[in-house]
Amino acid sequence: MTDESELPPWSPFPVRWGPFRRVPDVTADEWLGRLLMYRERAESDPREAGRWAGRVLSEGRRLFEGVVGWALSFKTNTDHDAGFNKLPVEDRRALFADRLGLVPGLPGAAEFAEALLALNAGQVNDLLKPSQRPTNRKKGPRPYERAGAELLLLQWRAFRVATGEREANVEEELADAIGVTTGVFDPWKRRLSKEMPEELEGFLALAEELGRDVAAGMRIVGPERRELVARWQRKKRYLAYLVELFRKSRSG
Repeated sequence: MTDESELPPWSPFPVRWGPFRRVPDVTADEWLGRLLMYRERAESDPREAGRWAGRVLSEGRRLFEGVVGWALSFKTNTDHDAGFNKLPVEDRRALFADRLGLVPGLPGAAEFAEALLALNAGQVNDLLKPSQRPTNRKKGPRPYERAGAELLLLQWRAFRVATGEREANVEEELADAIGVTTGVFDPWKRRLSKEMPEELEGFLALAEELGRDVAAGMRIVGPERRELVARWQRKKRYLAYLVELFRKSRSG
């Protein structure tokens, strides 16, 4: 079972192929059925069509990344975990830029590869410049990691509440552990709903779905989902992991 220390703050699933996300182990029929369900919901309520289209794009992209990442890991015969991540950052950029050329028809691949190589020469192309989009978030050295830590805390809160725990008790435990007041969670959710609405919706929907299944005593379908639930249910260990992520995201 994957250790929490191996997980980045952005994905509820383990990463097995370096920069590529592993696709949850479900059948192709399940993936297709899920995407078709989103389309049906969009067609039944045109006002929500944009939201459901976003879910299709998000999940379709994750499926594509996982399959391509798996293929590239075998094609290039590289052990990402043991080798790629230990290379100097300049070498990792160059290697990743080179591999982008192995993905046929990937939109923006050439621009992204050029931007990575430009970084090695000390040039920051527009694609990799930090966003100047205005937000309500206080500026800090790690805004991306900070948002990720907040997102995972909100996700775990949603899961535990869906299993039947009292929301006030869950919030008090989390707040005490990370050194904040219980009043921070709803403002985090409102801010993330503007900064990254698709990620927030997907993370919370997954947590609530799995929490309801656990509460009802239903079998969790798929090894990745079972692994995720098992990780969430190891409360002390997972809380320590979240506390460490939260502290790192606020460090200089």
